[in-house]
Amino acid sequence: INFQNRRDINPACNCLAANGRFVQIEFYESNVKNSQQIGMFLIPRKTVIHNLSLNSVLAASEENKMKLQALVEDGIKAGVVKPLFRKVFPESQSHLALEFLKHNPNQDKVILDLKSTEKPKTNKNNIFKCNPQKSYLIVGTRHGLWLSLAEWLVKRGARNILVAFNQQHTINSFNARRMHILVVRYGVTIIMSSAKKAESDIASLDLIKEAFRLGPLDAIFNLYMDESSQVVKNIDAASRALVPELSQFVCILGGDASVCEERRKAGLCATIVQCNDPLNKPQDLLKCLEQLLEIQADLASELILVNSANTKESNDEMMKDEDPLKQYVPSLDELYSLGTSILHRPQLQEVPTLSPKMKYSKNNVRAVYLFPSLSKDRLESLTKKLRYPAYVVMLPTSWRNIEKIAQEIMNEIIKLQKYGPYTLVSESWTGALTLEVGYQLETQGHSTSLVFLDSAPCVTQIRALPINTNDKLLVYMLDLSNKFKLEMIKGTIWEEKLSIALKSQDEGKRSNYSHTLTALHSILVTLLGYKPTGKLVNGLVNVVRQKHDSYLDTCQLEMYCRSIKVRIVEDATSHAQMISSDDTANIINSCVV
Repeated sequence: INFQNRRDINPACNCLAANGRFVQIEFYESNVKNSQQIGMFLIPRKTVIHNLSLNSVLAASEENKMKLQALVEDGIKAGVVKPLFRKVFPESQSHLALEFLKHNPNQDKVILDLKSTEKPKTNKNNIFKCNPQKSYLIVGTRHGLWLSLAEWLVKRGARNILVAFNQQHTINSFNARRMHILVVRYGVTIIMSSAKKAESDIASLDLIKEAFRLGPLDAIFNLYMDESSQVVKNIDAASRALVPELSQFVCILGGDASVCEERRKAGLCATIVQCNDPLNKPQDLLKCLEQLLEIQADLASELILVNSANTKESNDEMMKDEDPLKQYVPSLDELYSLGTSILHRPQLQEVPTLSPKMKYSKNNVRAVYLFPSLSKDRLESLTKKLRYPAYVVMLPTSWRNIEKIAQEIMNEIIKLQKYGPYTLVSESWTGALTLEVGYQLETQGHSTSLVFLDSAPCVTQIRALPINTNDKLLVYMLDLSNKFKLEMIKGTIWEEKLSIALKSQDEGKRSNYSHTLTALHSILVTLLGYKPTGKLVNGLVNVVRQKHDSYLDTCQLEMYCRSIKVRIVEDATSHAQMISSDDTANIINSCVV
């Protein structure tokens, strides 16, 4: 790749091997038009030459820009695309910045900091990155922090991890799923070992050698180690003997400070991170671990003391809704108001957005199609932030045949917008239906872009477990007393059980409750019975999730989609906050092309 403009490129082309590729980057359109001549000597080598103007990138279509953005993001994740080296100068030394740029036009990027009064300094590029060819050792598995740390390492490129478990450590089903995602989707090799090996000098050597079988050891993380324990001392001694060139030796929320102090005196890496108060959620510490490791390189001390107030979440925020299911099902008042409208087939209803209505918009405008579970009112705070016309899909009371309902919705969408791409947004319980509509649109030759607001089929099927039977649903929604519970058991079908359960409510409200509960029951039956069919949606699927969710968790959508991107809304700790967040609206707006 050549950035040297207006210089003879033939010498560079001479460096190409057989089947090579030469990319000439031109900064100005005139350079492309006045390109140099290249001899015929390249033809026998079967080489390929590209001449690219940066102006053409800026003038490219939105679709191509999105493709380019996706390629760059994938390159960053894979470690192929790396930050440019750069030098930062304060405003007072702008002349030095220009002088530096004059003599180093293609080696470093120069940033002029107009707000800074500090001395010019070189960006050390201390961002912690993992080498996929090397291995990483995690010692200690208390409080489940080890798995969050493993995900943190994988996010930064690690692919070989050795975990030394504490005695009698068990993995629950949720953590097993998280591990499965790391292994299957990201190709990570995770080997389990025992932390007891580090209780003696010789066994510690064996533990380090075990990590070497996965690849050269790059970093060691000790979690929740007692200061009186010999584990950290033994691991330190073993690493000094076998791998003194470690990039990181970290003790998190425990460890032997004297060991880290001696390592620093010996010129070896060492960091110990402590918190002044117990953390409600130790995993929150990982959000600032990268910054801690970065600043540690400039500190004389090996100890970093973290204020727990900067990492822990407010108990009020986390415990505001002790029953998470309440976020996704209507209240009794909502049940009553929703029962006033009965639909036998799906309809599209336009809702107010920042854009003019569809009929007043310019030709070929794209709209957003939202699939609420029951009430469109829950999406009102979101739709008001959308920059495009938006339609809410009003669902019929019963939709047992998901393919048929999806086809009817597709026909209604095409009536409004003849050509794609189509942007479909699923909320709460409608993920399966949105997938089916997307697939049917693609079979008609249209392109799609899907957004799941915490509504992937796998997630919602797990969420529905407390109400996955007729009895459970009615007891939960109507808060039935034991008298009605026992009487309801006598019913055999939904209609009988519903009739008995509604006797617990005011007679004037029973009809409305009946319609809404029947609709919710229909949704749950369809959702719980939805299974992968082998059909895959080709369009990009954005999975929008809450702050405490992992970006690595794709909610098993790879069974339904080819391309998945997880987006975490950092300011959302509940479903309602995620819906009303500006970040969520921005994600949807960016998907409309």
